[in-house]
Amino acid sequence: MKKKIALILSLIIVSLFLTSCLSSRDLEHNEKLITVSASGQVSITPDIVTFNIEVNETKKTTSEALNAANKKMDEALKILYTYNIADKDVSTNYLNLNPQYNWDDGKRILIGQVASQSIKVKLRNIEDLGKIIDDISTISNINLYSIQFDKEDKSEAYEQARINAVKNAISKAKTLSIAANMELGEPISISEGSTPSYITSNRYSSAKLMVAESASYDTQTPSGELTISTSVNIIFEMN
Repeated sequence: MKKKIALILSLIIVSLFLTSCLSSRDLEHNEKLITVSASGQVSITPDIVTFNIEVNETKKTTSEALNAANKKMDEALKILYTYNIADKDVSTNYLNLNPQYNWDDGKRILIGQVASQSIKVKLRNIEDLGKIIDDISTISNINLYSIQFDKEDKSEAYEQARINAVKNAISKAKTLSIAANMELGEPISISEGSTPSYITSNRYSSAKLMVAESASYDTQTPSGELTISTSVNIIFEMN
């Protein structure tokens, strides 16, 4: 029994010694590593645009308010469909029915019923956007807002942004190794530093469209560019 205990203790001591040696060698090896972070970007041209259309109607009864809102939204949809916008590219954001009150001398007074409806539209022929805005503006008291240019398939752009990020990281690592009078080795770890993102260079905020009372001009809607961005972290060996 004593021999078995002695053998086990001997094995533990040897194991601890080997672990210590490996840790020391790993530490020496890790001292010759360099970690570099870099980002990569790609600019792309939008091929779709999304926007929202909202109608709000206040009437004495809920039914009257809803009918008025439906009529106005129907006018907007008829305009949209003349531009060959598919049903799948028009979706409802919300439809709300609620009473509206005013306060008078501390008392809440019902003044009517409100119907609000909003739809989201995806336009694939972005050149038509200006004409659609002009046509929608012929409907009195309608809101068109959150105009956002985008690219439907950004997968290739994301891949290119990652490639650019890696190239930039390698370039930075080479510069640092030269400055340190060392030779850059192979990369031993690559990880994406952040979730790829994109930034639009052109966005339109909320606007209320009214019927023009005087001479008007065609609406211009320059789409600008989208910027795809990502970052990477790379660990290199240094010789």
